[in-house]
Amino acid sequence: MSISKGLTTHLRAIFFEGNWTSVCLKEQLQDISWVEINKKVNDLNTILALTKPIGYYIARVLEVFNDIN
Repeated sequence: MSISKGLTTHLRAIFFEGNWTSVCLKEQLQDISWVEINKKVNDLNTILALTKPIGYYIARVLEVFNDIN
């Protein structure tokens, strides 16, 4: 399996299927309102703050893939 195919498979699993953590982000986040996503509890991070780095990572990976082609 090529590296790009392997990465694609793993990224798809993280968002839309179960993965090695047994968590599907889509299933976990789809029913949460914007109010809940932005709610701060005590000194803990919001859900948005916790998931934002995932989007940043995916954007950087896409940039690398686009530079390769």
